[in-house]
Amino acid sequence: MKNPIIIATRSSQLAIWQANFVKNQLQNLYPNLQFIIKSFNTKGDQVLNMPLAQFSKDEGKGLFIKELELALLSGEADCAVHSLKDFPAQTDHRFTLAAVLARAKANDSFLSEQYPSFDTMPANAIVGTTSLRRKMQILAQYPKLKVQNLRGNVNTRVLKLKQGLYDAIVLASAAVHRLKLNSVKYTHILDEKDFIPAMGQGALCIETLSQNQDLKTLIKPLNDDLTYACTNIERVFVKGLEGGCQVPIGVHVSKANNEFLARAIVGLPNGTKLIHKTMKHKNSEYIAKYFHQEFIKAGAQAILKEALKNPFV
Repeated sequence: MKNPIIIATRSSQLAIWQANFVKNQLQNLYPNLQFIIKSFNTKGDQVLNMPLAQFSKDEGKGLFIKELELALLSGEADCAVHSLKDFPAQTDHRFTLAAVLARAKANDSFLSEQYPSFDTMPANAIVGTTSLRRKMQILAQYPKLKVQNLRGNVNTRVLKLKQGLYDAIVLASAAVHRLKLNSVKYTHILDEKDFIPAMGQGALCIETLSQNQDLKTLIKPLNDDLTYACTNIERVFVKGLEGGCQVPIGVHVSKANNEFLARAIVGLPNGTKLIHKTMKHKNSEYIAKYFHQEFIKAGAQAILKEALKNPFV
């Protein structure tokens, strides 16, 4: 086994936290090996003057992982740590997910310096998010609000909130927890039944080259079977709809009482033409096979094509 093992990551504070979290787990498993973190700036981190949805479909695939994959191919790194929600459902055969770690909270969180909740915000108050999924669900429930694009890392987004550029912002609850963002006056977790998360949200994954069998074997103990099963259904759902990270799709799968529960929503970014369905089954493969087909029958693909043509409505 190669020693040291180089772990690639994005350069944001959250990404570095996540890479260190994985590094520490690997180090505990293998005290005789050395693990070194190497950070890279991805295109998604570099181009901040345009909404994510403005990238072409091909550009949007792997917007936050391409540079890390190039590092794997060149030998600059041996594995890469990602937020699973940034990892495309359509994968390149040269790469594989060696492990999906136990998921933190998958929910979104509401943050504001002025208002305790969406319900208390006045008409035309401004909510910041770059996610069309979040925009869709906010406007579907609170059409009186305005949603404006907000790019940058988590700390940059919070700073813009504190500067008064936005009345509220929405972030992944896992990011809020991991970075201990407790300086914002009003912060609360949004119920996943009302605000369905993104595919894979809250979970970390480790990517390697498919041919690197030794490293895949080394990393496999970090895989959490339940998280893998739930997020696999989510990824199959998005893949089945030919969607990606930059389209208005929310999907979340959990398990309780020996039964999987899948929730999903598809619609236009302005909160109209919504399709919202749930499915329960004891067999994860059943939901993976049939859940996205229910959305296709209801016209989800046509809605997503319309959303891509005019994502800023």
